[in-house]
Amino acid sequence: MAATQIEGAVSSGLAALDDWGAFVVALLSVAGPDQTKFDLSAIIPGITPLTTIEELGAKLAGAIALVQTMADVQTTALIPDSTVTDFVARVATIKTITERLVSNATALAPEHKVLLLDAQALSASNEANQQLNVAPLLAELYPAIQSLLASLYPIRSMAGVAGPSGFGLELAQIEKARTAQSQVLGEAQRLTTLLENITNRLQR
Repeated sequence: MAATQIEGAVSSGLAALDDWGAFVVALLSVAGPDQTKFDLSAIIPGITPLTTIEELGAKLAGAIALVQTMADVQTTALIPDSTVTDFVARVATIKTITERLVSNATALAPEHKVLLLDAQALSASNEANQQLNVAPLLAELYPAIQSLLASLYPIRSMAGVAGPSGFGLELAQIEKARTAQSQVLGEAQRLTTLLENITNRLQR
């Protein structure tokens, strides 16, 4: 069993990844006038370098895959308390942001017609004046992931989980994460198509 603090961080990280999947599904299910949709290849406003939603998801998935490797840490006795606390806090920050993303992406009640959908600004509003505006949260998530990565490598080194594979392990984990991300996106597209078919049948 992993050290308690680390175990909690791993669980939070995996939950954040689940949140991201729910966010993507919710975002892609929103349909504006003339069936306009959000696109995961859209550039996120406010992030440098230019980053798409899909690319941000891959960064998140890769970071959480590395967090998951910390599950093998049995004790933090020889790791400075401040290092562990910082790592745990940065995972918690990401979890908070992904929760807010899900909340924002589901803010438009389905019974109210969407009147405006701006695919570039990543915002929308409906006839009940409910607002969807995920760009600021995505822009907040990007540096949070960078901060997590900055704390991950030192603590992994101290805990001795990097192993002899070195960067080979990191690349393998990121590739695995990208595969998982692709599966999430595929499921989101399937659900979106299903919703569109149901809507079309109801309108006939």
